[in-house]
Amino acid sequence: MSRLAQAPCSTVSALRFVPAGAKPHAHTQQTEVDSSRPMPSLGQHIVAFLQRNAGKRFTARDLVLQILAEHPRDFEDKRRALAQSRPDVPFEQQLVAEVGS
Repeated sequence: MSRLAQAPCSTVSALRFVPAGAKPHAHTQQTEVDSSRPMPSLGQHIVAFLQRNAGKRFTARDLVLQILAEHPRDFEDKRRALAQSRPDVPFEQQLVAEVGS
């Protein structure tokens, strides 16, 4: 199992991934959708991004924008669902709120 350790800071950038006995997976950008395996969650993308950028600091907004740029297909369903249920809320803003909570 893994643990997230948090330094005394109010931004998401203070989170760093602490592996518990496992080597981190090499991260590659997904080019084709493989329906046989589930899409990684926003949290999984954040952990992988922070592992690749160890020692750097990011705001929740920076994380969301970078992850959406790298993995737009992973969030198509969520974007459509939010557009139907809450058309007044920008998608990126909703993800930033989720990361910050």
